Amino acid sequence: MSTSDFTTSDFTASDFAASDFTLTDETAGDLATYAATLAARIRYHQHRYYALDDPICSDLGFHALFDELRALEAAHPELRTSDS
Repeated sequence: MSTSDFTTSDFTASDFAASDFTLTDETAGDLATYAATLAARIRYHQHRYYALDDPICSDLGFHALFDELRALEAAHPELRTSDS
């Protein structure tokens, strides 16, 4: 994976507000993709912080990503994965 895979996203927080989003067969793929994107971005930033000692995301920004994924998974437990 390259850095560019994680510095931008096709989605923003306003696209899928966890508390306002209703999971249907039609939207499940998009929401699952968004959750996977958040999880991948979190792993990427963890790697840069812990393994490379070269963070590019502030602690506040990292915690915002983490809290967003946690809220999304709380609202839609079926999106939880073993690595999220």
